[in-house]
Amino acid sequence: MPSWLLNKVPLVKKFIEIEAWARQRARARISLGTQGKDGRSDFFSQLLSPPRQGDDPMTEEEILANALVLLNRNAYDVLSEEVRGRFQDESDMDFRNCATLPFLIACIQESMRLYPAAPEIPPRVSPGDVIDGREVPAGTLITVFLTATNRSCRYFSEPDIFRPERWLPKTHALYDAKFRHDDLSIVKPFSYGPRDCIGKSLRLHEMRLVVARLLFRFDFEMLPGQERWQSGQRVFLLWEKPPLYVRFRPRGT
Repeated sequence: MPSWLLNKVPLVKKFIEIEAWARQRARARISLGTQGKDGRSDFFSQLLSPPRQGDDPMTEEEILANALVLLNRNAYDVLSEEVRGRFQDESDMDFRNCATLPFLIACIQESMRLYPAAPEIPPRVSPGDVIDGREVPAGTLITVFLTATNRSCRYFSEPDIFRPERWLPKTHALYDAKFRHDDLSIVKPFSYGPRDCIGKSLRLHEMRLVVARLLFRFDFEMLPGQERWQSGQRVFLLWEKPPLYVRFRPRGT
């Protein structure tokens, strides 16, 4: 839909106005540096400062990655062994080192395949092209429903089952050849193209680090009665998520 036509829709027009106002305010605040007006710290001070030691709140993507691992205890055991066998101390864990853990990466990728934080990519206006052998006229509004695509047997073996093995390299001990024909390239949880998520690389680094640190520090398990936590959820623009109850214990206690 052309931008001039979107501006005719009252709700969309209001959203665009609010977004422009928010961006203007954000740029003005960023220009002040880590200390805001009158030298006081605020939310932007944290965003603009180097990270501190300590715990940060988990993002939605990090919660989802943990939830699907918890629902699959075999994956949890393998992942715990990988993390705890790789690091002797939590201070050794950083973005670079966590990016060398193949099963951790596989679990996060598989979590995003089965449960993308945004089930649908925002619509785009076609410039006129042929998609999968079908002509799509210019001006057509198109979108991709990620949940349906990511669970299609056309692209994946065992599409509805959490199988991190499908993401492992052939050299890994847990590689399973039955997933060799899976089309992993279609999994785009951060969208695709010039308008994809600008922060996707940072989000992936953060997810790997947070999940690895949780597994290093704690033994945890999902409380009984939540086996259908994901399958019972409804989708609107985002997921309608019920509470997820997990028991954490310091590692080794």
